[in-house]
Order: sequence, then structure tokens, then C-alpha cells
Amino acid sequence: MLQRTAFPNAILTLLWACLLSACGSEQAEQAFLEAVEINQLNIASIAMTMDSGNDILEAGTSETLTVMAQLDNGGQLDVTNKVTLSSSDTSVFTVNPSGRVKAKNTDSTANVWAHWADLSTSLSLEVSTAALTSITVIGPSDVSVCDNGLQYSAEGTYGVGDTRNISHLVSWSSSDAALAQIGDTGVADTYANGAVNIRASHNGINSMDSSDFTLNIRDNLSTVTLSPYTAQTLTTDDTLQFIANASYSDGSPNLDITSSADWNSTNTSIISIQERDQEAGFASAGSTGTADITASCDDNNLVTSPAVAVTVEARKTLTDVEIRYNGSAATVDLEVSDGPIQLEAFLVYSNGDTGEEVTESDDISWRVTAGSSAEVNNDSDKGEVRFVSTGRTTIEVIYDDDTYNFDDTIDIDLD
Repeated sequence: MLQRTAFPNAILTLLWACLLSACGSEQAEQAFLEAVEINQLNIASIAMTMDSGNDILEAGTSETLTVMAQLDNGGQLDVTNKVTLSSSDTSVFTVNPSGRVKAKNTDSTANVWAHWADLSTSLSLEVSTAALTSITVIGPSDVSVCDNGLQYSAEGTYGVGDTRNISHLVSWSSSDAALAQIGDTGVADTYANGAVNIRASHNGINSMDSSDFTLNIRDNLSTVTLSPYTAQTLTTDDTLQFIANASYSDGSPNLDITSSADWNSTNTSIISIQERDQEAGFASAGSTGTADITASCDDNNLVTSPAVAVTVEARKTLTDVEIRYNGSAATVDLEVSDGPIQLEAFLVYSNGDTGEEVTESDDISWRVTAGSSAEVNNDSDKGEVRFVSTGRTTIEVIYDDDTYNFDDTIDIDLD
């Protein structure tokens, strides 16, 4: 793994000039652009790994690799599609630009290389023709209905005992699709109680030949509850994440079934809700009104959560700022001896609601616009008014937060 040093732009410009003089313009331009990108992204080094974690490949199969860049700030970035990948011996394996490594029918070792401007890294890979002798399925075996998204992996044993992760090579199946189903990536969903076998096969070898994997699905769901569970109020275009939790009659720990529950909104134009994916339970507010949200799990006897009412109100916008004294925005009539007094500033919204008090906000400025009978503080005690003499004084407040600019005035009559 090669470390690199960030170069100032002036040095990169000099490098560009040198490349133009030494190479063909197209090759030089590509090298320069790569160097600039690496510099701009603050990449310190790159490293390569096989997605399966294997460094021994089964002859005739394909696996994928990933090249990650280590950033100066400690973060990481997938740069597989930016590097140039190559095999040191294409008679052992080939590698395509997307990181797919295809092993040939041989027993040998070679390196796969990744180059990107002045960065490079390599990985030694062995290809073996050793025969697959058995497959073992690994994953949860005791679950409940609605425990969807269960991840399984497959371990293969070769020759005299070499074991590898072959999850990417096997074909997955369930002995009873009515109880559980499993997809190509080894992710299973459960549907009803009972016992079902999860199987993996490859090259004529089936996991059931050595040790069939039994998935026991319990039918003891008691209740489903939502979080939040109380009525909610949103404004149009707002979002809210619901969580569904299941409890069981046998005292098993509660389970988060958000990703596997069946979600329902009584009015999807008011509240739409995602289900059965990475954003399951994610609610989006649409038109105004009220809709009930529930989550259900079908374990032969449908269990549904109590409904949570979600009310959507029109989105209010900030429309003004208002000065008040003792809760009133009317002219203030006082005696000179009544001072000093404290004025307050409040935000006002499009629906008429009064928002937060902003009297001493950094976005607020106070000033006298007419008269000299009173003075207003705009420093440590913003909005404080001191009386000087009889007469009328107009005091203004200005709200300016770079997005909105509002002002309001109030008259103070002093006798």
C-alpha cells in the first residue's frame, strides 16, 4: 500500500508541464487529471480486498474485489471504478475494470494490481483446482415469524480441509416456501411457523448431504407496538420514522420488526409509508388531513399494532416580526416615572401563529426612528427602554437572518 503526499497546486501545474513535454498529450492529460483528483480528495493511500475475504479462489469461478482509498481525515472511499486493475499472470486469472476476478483452470498464484496516478497496491491470489467436498450453512436457526431479512452464509470445504466463504457461489433454496424463502444473496424472509431447511448447493455438492440446516420459526407473537405510539402532528413535506416492535408470549426478548412488518396508512395521499426495504416505516407527509398508521405481522393469526394518528397541517412560513409590551402590540401610554420597561420581539407565521421570542437574538436590532423622549438598548439588554422626557417616541425592531428581513414599530407616549 503506497502512501502519498498532497501537492500544492503550483507543483501540480509544474507536473502538468513536465508531462506534456515528456509524453503524448492524451496520456499526459489523463495522468495529470488523476493526480489532481487524488490531491483534491485528500487521499493518502489505497488498499485492495476480495469481497469474500478469500485469498484462494476456486478454479473456474469468479469473485469481486474492492479498492478503498484511505483519506487524510480518516475516512474511506470506494475507488474501484477509478483505478486501473491488472493481473500479473492472465493464465492464472483475469480481472476486469469493475473488479471481477475470473480464475482459470489451474493451480497457481499471481498478483492483482491496482494503479491510480502515483498510487498503487497489490494482492496475491491463489487459484486451486481442489475439489469441493462439503458445504455448511451458517446463520440464525431459532427465529420468529416476521424475522425477515435474515442473512445466511455458506462455508465450503475443499480437498483435505481448506475452508472458504462461498456464499457468492452457491444457489440458495428453502424446503418449504410457504414457511420461508431465501434469495440469491442468502437473505431469508419468514412467513409462518414451523421447521424449514435452508440449503446451499454448488458444483453438485449440497449442504444437506453433510448437515441439513433447520430453521425453526416460532408462532408465539403476542403484540406489535409502534414507536412513537402517541398521535403526531406534521407539516406538509415533513417525514417521520416509525419503529415496529414485536413481543412474544414465551417471554422471548422483544424484536425490532420494522423492516419486515406490513405497514399501512389509511390515507396514502396524507401519509405515505415505506415497507419491506431499508426505509421501512419511513412516513412522508403529503396533503393536509389525518391518517392512521399501523404495522402488522401475519403469523397465521394476524397481529396488528394499535393505530397512531398522524395529522398533517399546512406548512407555515415566517411572515413578520412583532413588538409587544406586556403582551400587547398597541401604543404604550405611560408616565415618565414608569420607566424603564422591557419590549419583546416575536416572530409571526403565515397561519397567524406567534413563534419564538427573539428579543435578544443576534438577528435582532433595536433603534429609535422618531422622537427623543425614550431610548432603547441594543447591546447587553436588548429591547430595554429608558424614559427621558414627555412626548412620543417611535421604536423599531429589525429581524434579519440572511433569509428573511422584517421590521415592526411601536409608539411610546409619555406624560
